[in-house]
Amino acid sequence: MIIGVFLRNIKSYRNLNYVPLTYSQAISGIIGLNGSGKSTILESFDVFFNGKNASQIRNNSSSNLSNIVPVFHLKKTEVETFLSELEGENKESFMTLLQSSNSKLREVLGDVSMSSSQYQYLIPLKLHLERLIEFNVIGDDDVLFSPGISLDGKGKVSYCSFENLGITEDESQELVVNYVKGFYRYLYIPRELNVSSFESLSSDNIYYLLEESLSGYIERIIPRTEFSKITRMLRGLLTSINTVIGDYQFKGRNSIERESLIKKDIFYGLFVKEFFANKILHYTPSGSTRNLSIENMSSGERQKALVDIIYNLLSVDNVQVVGVDEVLKIEKSDSSKLIIGIDEPDSSLHVAACFEQYQKIQDIAGVCCQTFMTSHWYGYIPVSQDAATVFVGAKDKEGATTFNSSFCLSNSNFVDDLKFIKRKRKDFSFPITIGTKGISDLTMSIMHAISGGVDCNWIVCEGASDRIYLDAYMKKVGEKVNVISVGGVDNLKSIYSIINAHYHEFKSSIKNKVIFISDTDANCVDDSGVTRAKNLSDHISWFRIVNKSSSDETSLLEVNDSLKAPVTTVEDSLNGKLYREALLKLHDELPSDVHHFISTSQPRNEFIPSVSLNFNIEIQRSLKEWFEHHLYGNKRKFDVAKAYVESMSTEEYAIPNWILKIQEKLTRK
Repeated sequence: MIIGVFLRNIKSYRNLNYVPLTYSQAISGIIGLNGSGKSTILESFDVFFNGKNASQIRNNSSSNLSNIVPVFHLKKTEVETFLSELEGENKESFMTLLQSSNSKLREVLGDVSMSSSQYQYLIPLKLHLERLIEFNVIGDDDVLFSPGISLDGKGKVSYCSFENLGITEDESQELVVNYVKGFYRYLYIPRELNVSSFESLSSDNIYYLLEESLSGYIERIIPRTEFSKITRMLRGLLTSINTVIGDYQFKGRNSIERESLIKKDIFYGLFVKEFFANKILHYTPSGSTRNLSIENMSSGERQKALVDIIYNLLSVDNVQVVGVDEVLKIEKSDSSKLIIGIDEPDSSLHVAACFEQYQKIQDIAGVCCQTFMTSHWYGYIPVSQDAATVFVGAKDKEGATTFNSSFCLSNSNFVDDLKFIKRKRKDFSFPITIGTKGISDLTMSIMHAISGGVDCNWIVCEGASDRIYLDAYMKKVGEKVNVISVGGVDNLKSIYSIINAHYHEFKSSIKNKVIFISDTDANCVDDSGVTRAKNLSDHISWFRIVNKSSSDETSLLEVNDSLKAPVTTVEDSLNGKLYREALLKLHDELPSDVHHFISTSQPRNEFIPSVSLNFNIEIQRSLKEWFEHHLYGNKRKFDVAKAYVESMSTEEYAIPNWILKIQEKLTRK
């Protein structure tokens, strides 16, 4: 995983800059003003991994070398995977360089003083790693290494690494860089796509995602031995030509190129690309007579098409091949090595389509190694709790991105991360519009969706774990519902208030329903902003869940109901038997008293957990503290929710009545 990148003299990044990219999340949304350097990050990876024209990305205003140096974070098991594919001297050299890079990076970071201007460019990295260590993402056994490339004024590539006081050239890094480039695959989708670029990327997508088995099939037709014959023949031809042309000679740039004139994987790829070269993509939606060719698509439609292609290819286990002599299934390649960069997937898209586009990107990120995207649609921030947001913004007087202009926020820990950054970086001015714009963008998408042609209802809830439970239960009862979480009751209130304020403008076109679901907490929602007007009651409503002391079940109340107690969360409102099974799956993490209690007792029924499991006050308090831990709370809720849904799918259990009431309200005309 790439946790960050050093950029020196790359477009707007003058001098040395560090850009943090993730806190271990598989998807990172890169945001900022126009010209701030968002796309540059994705382009730099295209240069690093794919060897794209470096002269176009280098900052030509400087005579100094330009550098692109990703910082990789690897778990011990990943290092073992790396090393298992190497042999002999290559393996020893790689291990030596890996250990050296890791120790150098840690050594330098240990020396960095927060008050020292000498190390100022390292401070953002130090702060980033402090947070990673605090959240137990990086431990002593983890490896950090930073193989990179240097570019001269003509775009010539050499190799570099992170050293004591900066980034220095190191020819020994060549092995590491070349291997890393071969181990990962980087697929870059730019914002502006002409027809030829689109067709090239389309064939790249197909080959990238199916490469391993496609290559295997083609190799059975054209054996590897044939490549040896071709290579020997071409080497002989090269020797003959060199004797004929006198004082001139054709030579490889380095020893690696002299060793291999033909790479079979590249050759196999040419088969696929050449075949698809004259195939024009058409958009032919099911049940429609529409037949739109790529030439007639807008840039937004082309972006959407590429995301759809990647999403669909990653969503299937294999592709059945017809018309060949044998039954053939092309298995998709190992997507765990695939890194995808998408530049403004929301570009030129109608606001109503942005949510669906992002949902597909989120699904793609779930099966890839990593996904980066730049965006001006901030609606993904409140929705995705398992993503990171990277802000790139501040510039100096000359228009260059400054060394400390970028920071990374975990969407699930947005407020805490922001406090951490403000505390550590006194000079930083946070753009308050990020959170506000995120809520506004998401709300506009919801309003357009419920009044548009898509037949789908919505449930908007507080946290990521709430979404997991509600989504699973809605699927179980057969409801087609978009369930989204927005990171807390304050965001829930903001979205509801915006919809309420604009309701009269679009009420006549509303076709679908939106139900807001919140907990009943100690600081219950301020009714003044969410009073349900009669004209909103049929399509847009807000309910709270609460466990009445007189009942064994959870009740669904209107948000402004006078009942404010007891405090009730989704975890308090589940099937007691299923909840016990979910907790037991996480027995190694549970407090000892909670684990002993639930493992030695049997649930009496399928009512709410506190009744079914007969929790006493001490156990309830211990479990509450475990869930509310400032470092692991969100993760623990998420893990329990996943375990609960897994158990839900194996056996039949009673569905809580409050879930059935939500279903009833969604289906009622």
